[in-house]
Formats: sequence, structure tokens, C-alpha cells
Amino acid sequence: MTELTASPPAQESPMAAARPIENAGYAHATPLEFQYRVIKAIVLREISARNGQYRLGYLISLLMPIATIAVLILVFQFRGKIVPTDFPLPVFLITGYPLWQGFQGLYSKSMSMAARTDPLLMFPQITQLDLILSAVILEWATNTVVFFILCLGVIVIFHDDGPADPLGVILCYWGCMWIGAAMGMVLCALSRAAPLAAQFLNLFLRFGMWFSGVIYSVNKLPSALWPYLKWNPLLHLIEGCRTSWNPDFQAPIFNPRYVIICGFVLTTLGFVMERISRKLVA
Repeated sequence: MTELTASPPAQESPMAAARPIENAGYAHATPLEFQYRVIKAIVLREISARNGQYRLGYLISLLMPIATIAVLILVFQFRGKIVPTDFPLPVFLITGYPLWQGFQGLYSKSMSMAARTDPLLMFPQITQLDLILSAVILEWATNTVVFFILCLGVIVIFHDDGPADPLGVILCYWGCMWIGAAMGMVLCALSRAAPLAAQFLNLFLRFGMWFSGVIYSVNKLPSALWPYLKWNPLLHLIEGCRTSWNPDFQAPIFNPRYVIICGFVLTTLGFVMERISRKLVA
């Protein structure tokens, strides 16, 4: 009579055994944790893809704004003295043009991500808002590094005095990027519902440098124009940045409370419009 022996259990492959452990963190992740992981993965993908055709890669994103400021300094040197006497030319330029570039870069990047057909959108867990937030985070970090390099370069190379209020300078710079990101979200939603209106606003914003105090000081303009320029939050931030750098320069137009209100209104409007427009398209 043969003795029946139980066959040993089948050995599970190491990969199959590791799969539940690997996915366990995602299975029990909260919505905020999952959102964080999604945005982090998209940011890392954008870093590896940005300027990938160049040997220097991501370093190009840092060098181009610095080269632009160097060209502007040369152009303004030949153009003549049009800056306030409170500022050397390099300080006047880095407290104006980079702030405008931060605003323009954020809203342009947000709009380009909204118009972009990304294969990741095939996954229901990833939305257009995730792509926009990822682009904003990456652009914000890159621009901040560039701005620090520019400020340090002006102090070291041109032997100019540093900012009297460094925190105020960086907050004004971040404020411009905040307004740009919020405006970009509004234009993203508007481009879905009313593309013609979004194109008109985008064209109007391209000329914003000329009434944002980038290449001139408000003190150089007739005081009769000041009430018509106060609506522009970028003008407040640029004048505030120059006041924070040199307290002897008193900006006639600088109201932080107005800037904060504009930022919160545009951000709230952007999130609401993005949500509504996504439902309309779906």
C-alpha cells in the first residue's frame, strides 16, 4: 500500500512575492500622498526631457536668462542713463526684467501644458491640473536659482551693494511668479471655453513689460498717469523689489495688500475655471 505524501507548496517567484509589497504603499496611500507621487514623477520626467537635445541639458535653462541680462546691460549702456540715480544699471535691470520673465514664464508654461497632448492623460488618475502644477513647480525652482545667481553676480562682478531687505526682494520675485501661475491657470480654462478671448489676453500680456516698470521707473512718468497704472500688480511688485533693495528709493506705487488680494482672487478663479472647463470638455 503506497503512502500518500502531500506535495510541497509551489515556490512563488521573487518578483511575484515582491509585487504586493511594492504596491502596498500605493494601495494604502492617501489622495494627497498619491497626488504628491504623481506630481513628483512628472517633474522628474520634465527635468530629464527639458533641453535634452543639448549636451549641457538642463543647464541651458539656467544660462539663457543670465546671458539675456548681460545683453540688456550692454544695450542700456549705449542707450544712455534712463534709470533712477538711486540705482546702478545692473541692479535696476535685475530688479525689473527677471521679475517680468518669472511672470511670463509661469503663465506661458501653464498655457503650453494645457494645449499639450500628453500620453499620461490617458490614465484617469492624471489630469491636466497635475501637468500644470508640475510645470509650475519646475519653472518656479529654476527661476529662483537663476535669480539668486543674478543677484550674486551683480554684487560680486559689479561691486554693488547687496539688497537691504533680501527677504522682501525674493518675496516680490515669488509674487510675480505667483501672479503668472494664477493667470496661466485662468488662461488655460479660458482657452477651452473661449479660445479667441484667451488669444486676445495672451497678446495683451505680451506687451505688459512696457507698463510694468521693467525698463523705466514710475518716478520718470508724469504723476497724472499713476492712477491708471495702479491696477497692474506686477508694477507694485517691481517697485516693491527696488524699494526692498534700496530703501532710499521710495516707490510711489507699492501696495502689498493689493498684490495679495489679486493673487488670491486669480488663484481661486483659476482653480474654479479649470474645474468647470474640464467638466465641459469631458
